[in-house]
Amino acid sequence: MLTLLLSLTALAGPVPDRIAGEAVPWDVEQVRAAMRIEIAAPPGLGKQQEDDTLRNQLRAKTEAVKQVVDVLTAAMAQHEAEVDIAALTTLAAVEEDFSQDLLASTVPSYLTSEQADAYRMALEDKAYPHLVQAREYEARAVWTAEEAGLWCHEVLRKDHADRLAEHPEEDPRRVLHGIAGPGKVSCDDPAQRGWVALRLGRWDAGLDLLKDDSGLDATRARARVEEHRGNLKTSVRILRQLIQREDASDAVFSDVVAMAGRRAPPSDKGASLADNARTGGARDLRKLDRWLEQLEDRAVDSHGP
Repeated sequence: MLTLLLSLTALAGPVPDRIAGEAVPWDVEQVRAAMRIEIAAPPGLGKQQEDDTLRNQLRAKTEAVKQVVDVLTAAMAQHEAEVDIAALTTLAAVEEDFSQDLLASTVPSYLTSEQADAYRMALEDKAYPHLVQAREYEARAVWTAEEAGLWCHEVLRKDHADRLAEHPEEDPRRVLHGIAGPGKVSCDDPAQRGWVALRLGRWDAGLDLLKDDSGLDATRARARVEEHRGNLKTSVRILRQLIQREDASDAVFSDVVAMAGRRAPPSDKGASLADNARTGGARDLRKLDRWLEQLEDRAVDSHGP
């Protein structure tokens, strides 16, 4: 259980204190005060004192978190998207903090080694539901941001997108966060909303919204997503077009090299081209284009263009 908890747990994101330049409609200091409460006992206490200290701090933490949840739940009663996103993001941070504090709680000093292990396992059992609740709040915040066409750094930060990916080494969401995109999205701008959809893994919707954006980054994103969806021929064709563009950048070069690295078996000359290209500079793009041409000839699209 502890391994699972540590793999899921990341440092809680910042607690939002403003919405569109205005103060949030709740007491941010109340939230921060709840997060500052630790479940810890100083060394040197007797058994009863140590037990009472830990019990009182757990009770105080539980009550403070409950009050914050009640306040933020009430704030979402008006169903205003930006308020809901800030509230849900704050709730996620509070629940994640509670989970971390439980895991870091003082183990009573009078316990034997076996009893201490059992105590830690009990802490893990208590911590896990709070971590699950934090992820549920985050998911609701992401859904709200998507539905409203809003981009929120606290919600769609990189580590959250990576947690959403079942296979981070393959999922374009990890790559897309290294590609430029808007910091705040207008509901009236389909291209910008397309970036949000792609970062949420809504490939079809994202590609459709970005179809009229001919910018370098949007085109790179289409190539990566098409490869992920199984449309290798389309992805290769897009990369070959990118190579010829006057505004082709080092990032495009890296995309082509990465494609060669992923798709070329060790015996294929594309693999050695990729290795050489990492140190050979832009002139090797011509060699890579010839390899991509061969790859395009034998590639297929699984789901159509």
